[in-house]
Amino acid sequence: MQGLQVWDEHGNVTLDISSRVTKVLGFLSIQKPYEEQKTITDARLLKGKPWFAYQQTRHHDVVDVVISGITITLKFIYKSSSSNDPAYRGYSIIYGIY
Repeated sequence: MQGLQVWDEHGNVTLDISSRVTKVLGFLSIQKPYEEQKTITDARLLKGKPWFAYQQTRHHDVVDVVISGITITLKFIYKSSSSNDPAYRGYSIIYGIY
C-alpha cells in the first residue's frame, strides 16, 4: 500500500490518505468591471474529482462557479454597488482534483 497513514496514541487511524491526495491545478480570476464571465478548459480535471476554493471579498458580490467536464466557468450573478470601487480587482478561485 502507498500513501500516508497517521495513528493516535491508542492505535486508531486518525488520517488515511492512501488512495487520494489533493492536487492543485491552477487559478482562475475574473476582473471587474471588464469581465462578467470567464471560462477555461483544463483536461487534467478528468483525472480526479474536481474541487475549488475562494476567498470572500470585502464586497458582497456573488459569483457562480460551474465545473463541467474539463470546463470551469466563473460568472458574476450579483454585483454590489461598492464593487465599482477602483480598488476592487476581481474574484479568484484556486482549483484542482483529488
